[in-house]
Parts: sequence; C-alpha cells; structure tokens
Amino acid sequence: MLNKGYRWIGGILVTLCSVFFAAYLLDNWSLLSMSFFSTNNITTLSIALILYLVCFSITSLAWYRLLLSTGQTPQIAQITAIILISQFAKYIPGNFSHHVGRAVLARRNGLSNQSIIITMAYEIVIVIVAAAVIGIAALILNSTLPTHSINNISKFALPLFMITMLLILVLVNRKIYNYIKAFFSQLLIPSRQTLFECYLLYTLSFLLFGVILSLIAWTYSGTEKTNFWFLTSSFSIAWILGFITPGAPAGLGIRETVLIALIAPIYGGGLALSLAVTLRMVTSLGDGLGFLLGLIIRTIKSNS
Repeated sequence: MLNKGYRWIGGILVTLCSVFFAAYLLDNWSLLSMSFFSTNNITTLSIALILYLVCFSITSLAWYRLLLSTGQTPQIAQITAIILISQFAKYIPGNFSHHVGRAVLARRNGLSNQSIIITMAYEIVIVIVAAAVIGIAALILNSTLPTHSINNISKFALPLFMITMLLILVLVNRKIYNYIKAFFSQLLIPSRQTLFECYLLYTLSFLLFGVILSLIAWTYSGTEKTNFWFLTSSFSIAWILGFITPGAPAGLGIRETVLIALIAPIYGGGLALSLAVTLRMVTSLGDGLGFLLGLIIRTIKSNS
C-alpha cells in the first residue's frame, strides 16, 4: 500500500515537472536568438550539454563521498540516478521540491534519514561557499574589466563576503568543527577531509559553468571577446541569489535577471539577454536529458 502511494506521488511529481518544464521552454523560446541552436553550432551545443551532465556527475560524486563519511555504503550509480531524477523536480514552484524528491528517493534506496539530512545540509553550505568564493576570486582575477563593471558586480558580491567567511570557518576551522561534532555527538558528521574534497568538487563545477557560458558567448556573432573569469564570477553570484530565493522554481527569473545586470555593461543588453536565456535553455535541455539518463540507470540497476 505504501509503495503504491509512493508510485502515485512520484507520478504526480513527474507530471507537474513535465508541465512546468514544457511551459518554461515555450515561454522563453521566442526570446532566444536561435543562432546558438543552428546546425553550425551543433558541436558547441553538444559540448555544453556534456559539460552540464558532467556537473551532475560531480554533484553525485560529492554526495557519495559525504554519505560514505557518515557510515553509509551506497553505490555511485545509485546516487547518480537519484541526483539525475530528483533534479528534474526543481521546476516545481517552491525551489525545494528537488531536495524533497532526492530525500524520498534516497530513503527508498535504503539510506538512513539521519545521513540524508546531515549530508544534504552540509552540501547546501559547501555549495554556497564554493559559489561565493569562486565568484569573488574570479572577480579579483579579472584585470581587464572597467571600474564601473567591477563596482556593479561588487554590489552583489560584497554582501556575500562576510557570510561566506563565517561558513568557511565552519568547514575548515578545527576547533569549530570539533565543537559542532561534540554538540551533535549522537550524529555522524562528515570528516573535515571529506568536506574539503567536496568543496573542491563544487568549485570545479562552477568553473565548468563558466566554460559553458563562455562557449555560448563565443558562438554569438558580435562577441569580440569572451572573458572567462568575468562570466564565471557573474554566473556564480547569480546562481547564489537564484538558489537562496524561496518560491522561484530552479531560481527561474532571479538568476537570469542578476546575470543580465552583471554582464550587460560588457556585452550589451541584447547580447546579455541572449546569453542568459540560452544558458537557461541549455540547462533545461540538460535537465531533461539527465532525467532520462537517470531513469535508464535506475532501470539497469533494477534488472541487474
């Protein structure tokens, strides 16, 4: 009876995700400069999609390492399927359904509630820290930006700086870490080494998003230069604000608005809009492909 209820809930969630996914594609298709999706750019589009799927692999590996550190013994293919399938639920309004979906799928695969909650909580902290640090660091590495552009990004980046420093202390300071571990003595807290490994993995993920956005910018005619560090910094900051905004499915609208505001002074308003919408279209297509791939992996695992 319980399994039947799970299947009904799963079916409803998939249907809702599919509706919101399709609606978003239709709403934004008319805004998109189609040159990126032309046959001339099919190779670039394929590379961008592959890199986006690699980011899923990085997320899966990071969560796998966190779970191992809390005493769980999952399989990497199992974790990858959970990540790929649950990620599709981020298109449901509320910006939390994919977390709930992941927790439900993980529980159904035998993972303990304690480990699921602890590892997902740490993951949120680590990914925000990674995004903030790479956003600020990439801004510092930018030596070619005009002053007004740096000031524009700073309006978004600097308020995150103090919060980021506090979160980093939680991750790397031995005394604070030991205090947290002692306070939650009944819980299995991931090791500091694992936390640092996951931080590096998520940093790599945001760098790959910078590559994806750079590829998109490079394909558009009129783009004389592609500033990788500038685009990486802008995306990381926009991602944080989209991620922490409650109610917006997958940060829809928030991330694009911030990204456009950040890159428009360099690329111009029209091109900035095309870059932001194209990136969203690429990630939406990637989410759809990832969902199908997750179902395939889960089916193969079930039949093996």
